[in-house]
Order: sequence, then structure tokens, then C-alpha cells
Amino acid sequence: MEVLSGKKAMASIRLRDGGTPPFGAEVYNSRQQQLGIVGEDGSVYLIGINPGERLQVTWEGKTQCEATLPDPLPGDLFSGLLLPCIGDASSPEATQPEEKPLLQLHTQRRTSSTQPEALSSRYPTH
Repeated sequence: MEVLSGKKAMASIRLRDGGTPPFGAEVYNSRQQQLGIVGEDGSVYLIGINPGERLQVTWEGKTQCEATLPDPLPGDLFSGLLLPCIGDASSPEATQPEEKPLLQLHTQRRTSSTQPEALSSRYPTH
């Protein structure tokens, strides 16, 4: 039996679509040691983590996605480490980074109008 060693952290796991793994999903390292259980809103308290380690997130009896810890780990591991969980662990895309950061996927570009608009016209005065 291997001893679990490493640091502790509070993290948030996010799926490619911006959602979260279901409550009770389990997080394992490559040695199949359980490091944490996902709570509400994708939050998870992790134990025994190491820089650059690849984590598997499982639910419904199989690994659904993988997340990779940063290397080096941030100094403050309790300020909500964000871990994108990508793809099916058995698919080639699970080992490839996303093409666009999650923030870009949820940010919409606004096209500017060709006509100037006075802000005062938006807010009538009484």
C-alpha cells in the first residue's frame, strides 16, 4: 500500500462547457489514490497533491475527465485553485490543452455602432 504524500488545497473543478462535475464525483491521482470528493459547485478539498500531477475525475463508475495541477503549485492553495477538467480521459483530447481559455468561451465580443451615441439619451432626466 502506497503512502499518500503531498500538499493540501481547496480547488474548483470546471468542465469544458463551464459546468461542474456532479456532487460526489471522486478525484484520483495516477496511482488510483483518492484525493478528494467533489462538493457543491465543483468545489473539492484535495489532499496529497503534487506539482504537475494529472488528476482523474470519476462519476457514474468511470473517469469522465482529467485535470492537471500547475507546476509549480501556487503559494496559496486555499484561495480557490481553478482546475479545468478536459475531455474523456481515454480520448486524445484529454491530454491536449483547450484551444481557448474558458474565460474566452464565455466572453462575447460586442460590435461597436458606427454612429456615436450620447449616454444621456439612454437615461432620461426628470
